[in-house]
Amino acid sequence: MRNSNLLPTSQVYEFGVFRLDAGADELFVNAETVKLAPKVLQCLILLVENRGKTITKDEFFEKVWTAAFVEDNALSYTISQLRKTLAEFDKETKYIETVSRRGFRFAANVKQISPALPAANREFTLERRKIEEVWIEETEDVQARDSRPLLLPAKTAFGKLWLTGVAVLIVFFAGGGFLLWKNQGKETVKTLAVLPLKQFGNTVGDESMSLRIADSLITTIGNLKQISVRPTTSIIKFTNDQTSALEIGKMLEVDAVLDGSIQQEGENLRINLQMISVSSGEQIWAEQFDGKTSGLLNLQDAVSAKLINQLDLRLSDEQETAFKKQPTSNPEAFEEYLMGRYFWNKRTPESLKSAISSYQNSIRLDPDFAEAYVGLADSYYLLFDYSYDTSPVNVVLANENLAKAIELDPNLAEAYVTRGLIQTTHEWKWQDAEQSFFKAVELAPNSPNAHHRYAMLLLKLRRFNEAETQMLRARQLDPTSPSINMNLGVIYYFSKRYEDAVTQLKKTIALDTAFASPRWYLARCYWMQGNAAESFAEYVRAMTAVGDDETAELIERRSAAGEPDAILKDWIEKWAGQISPTGISAHDLAILTAHRQNREETLKWLERSVAVRHPWTTWIDAEPEFDFVRDDPRFQEILRKMNLEH
Repeated sequence: MRNSNLLPTSQVYEFGVFRLDAGADELFVNAETVKLAPKVLQCLILLVENRGKTITKDEFFEKVWTAAFVEDNALSYTISQLRKTLAEFDKETKYIETVSRRGFRFAANVKQISPALPAANREFTLERRKIEEVWIEETEDVQARDSRPLLLPAKTAFGKLWLTGVAVLIVFFAGGGFLLWKNQGKETVKTLAVLPLKQFGNTVGDESMSLRIADSLITTIGNLKQISVRPTTSIIKFTNDQTSALEIGKMLEVDAVLDGSIQQEGENLRINLQMISVSSGEQIWAEQFDGKTSGLLNLQDAVSAKLINQLDLRLSDEQETAFKKQPTSNPEAFEEYLMGRYFWNKRTPESLKSAISSYQNSIRLDPDFAEAYVGLADSYYLLFDYSYDTSPVNVVLANENLAKAIELDPNLAEAYVTRGLIQTTHEWKWQDAEQSFFKAVELAPNSPNAHHRYAMLLLKLRRFNEAETQMLRARQLDPTSPSINMNLGVIYYFSKRYEDAVTQLKKTIALDTAFASPRWYLARCYWMQGNAAESFAEYVRAMTAVGDDETAELIERRSAAGEPDAILKDWIEKWAGQISPTGISAHDLAILTAHRQNREETLKWLERSVAVRHPWTTWIDAEPEFDFVRDDPRFQEILRKMNLEH
C-alpha cells in the first residue's frame, strides 16, 4: 500500500543480498519475500531511490507520513526497525548511515535493473475498508513511546478522521500491515499481563478509562483456554505506579506484558499499545488505535482480534464463534458495564454500591446483557459475604440476577462461580456448589477466581489436599493476589501445618502490608502453636490495621500486666457488647472463647452464628480451634443444621 506522494517509479534495484521491486512494493532475498511494515518499506524505497543523498527528517515526513500527525521519534523507530531487518539477512554490510543533525543516507552499492512495470500502468492508492456502512481511512503511523505527549490531530483535521456517526474508528491494516516490524515467527506467549494504560503527557481525561480498557481486554482474552491472562485485581495496583512494564511482568510471572498509553481530547481517544517480552525485553508487537470514548465495545473487539492473531492462538470453530459474539450491541450499555467492573474491582462498600448502580444502568439500556446480570449479582452478594450489608435481600437479588444471566447465556463461567459462592456460604448446598465450581472451571480453566473459590469450598469440607491443589492453581494464575496467597496459608493452618502456614502468611503480609486479614490468621496460628505473646502482638497489628485502636490498646495494656486468659476475658467482654450485622460477629467471639477452651461459651457463640446464617459460619467444621468441642453432641447438631454431618 503505497502513499501517492512517494516518487512514482517502476524500477527494480539490487543491493547486497536484496532485490527491491519499488513498483510492486516488495523486498526479496533469494526469491523469498521479506515482510516489512508499509512505512518501513516506504522509507527503504525513498532511501534507495535517492541513494548517496541525505534524506532529511522533513523529507521523510513529507513523502512517507504525509498529512499524518507524528513525532520525530516515529522516524527514528522506523529506521531502527529497517536496519534490524536488513541486518538479519546481511550483518556485514552497512546499508543506512545516520548523518548527524540532518537525516539518513543509503550507503550501500545499488544496481538498477530493468523496470518491473511501466509507471503509467501503476496506481498509488490509500486502501479503504467499509465497516457497518461507514468508510474508515486506514493509517499505519508508528508512535514510539517516550516522555513527550503524543499529539492528536488538530481539530481542523478531525473532519477526515472522526466522521459523523462513527461510534469508534479503529485502525485496521491491510494484508499483514501490523506495526510488527518483522515476521519471522511469533513468540510463544502463554501468560500475559494487560497493564492499565498511562495518561500520555499532559493530557487530561477520565483516569478510570485506562483501567476500564485494560479490564475489558483482560475479560475478553482471559476467556480463551489457550492463554492465561492475569486478572484485573492483580494489575489494578499498578494504575498510577511508576514501576516499569518489565518489572511488573517479572512480578506477575508472565511471558509478556501489554503496555500502552492513552490520550483523550474530548470524546476522541488515541491509544498506543505494545507487547513486550519479559524474558528478552524486546518489543513483540506495537500498534496505534484511534477512536471515541463511546466506542469501547468496538475497540475491545479490534484490539482483541489483533492480539489473538499476533499470539497465534488457534481457536476452534466454537471458540471463534463465541469470540466474535459481542456481549451487547449497545455501546452505552457496554460503557456502563465497564464502569460497573471498574467499581466492582475495588471491593469497598461504596464501590460495590456504585457497581450495582452502573450494572443496573447497563441492563436498562440492554435487558439481554447477560454479563451485566452476573456483575450485578456478584456485587449484591459481595455486600453480604463481606459483611458490609448482611440484609437477606442482597442474597435474593443476587440469585434472581444470576438466574437471568444463565437463562440468557448458559456458558458464562463467572455466573457459576458466583452461584457456587452463594451455595457455599449461605445456602449450605455443598454438592450443588461443587457442581457449580466444576462447571466454572470447565468453562474457564484459566480463571483464578474459579479455582480460588472452589478451593475455599473444598477447605470447608475438610478436603485439604484437594483444596491445596486448587489454590496452588489459582496462585499460578494470579501469583501476586493477596487473597489467594493468604488463603493458601489458611489451608495450611486449617490442616494443622502450622509452620507452613506461618511462612505463607508472612509472605502474604509482605505482598500487601495494609491487608489486615492475614495478620488475624497469623495470630490464630501462633496461638495454636502455644505462642501467646506472638499471638497477641499480631492481634494488635491486625486491630491497628483496621483502625480498632481501642481494642489494640486494651490488649497491649493487659498484656503488660496480666495473664493471657485475663486478656481474653476482658477482650471477649468488650466485643460481646459490640456485636452487629456489619461488625463484630458471633463467629469472632467463638474463636476467642475457643482460645480459652471454654466449651459452653464457644458452643453458645457458634449456635448464634448458625442462627443468623453469618457467611463466616461455614468455616467451623475445618477450623482447628473447635477440635476440643468436636465430639460434643451440640457441635454435631450444629454441623447437621449446616448439612455438614459426617
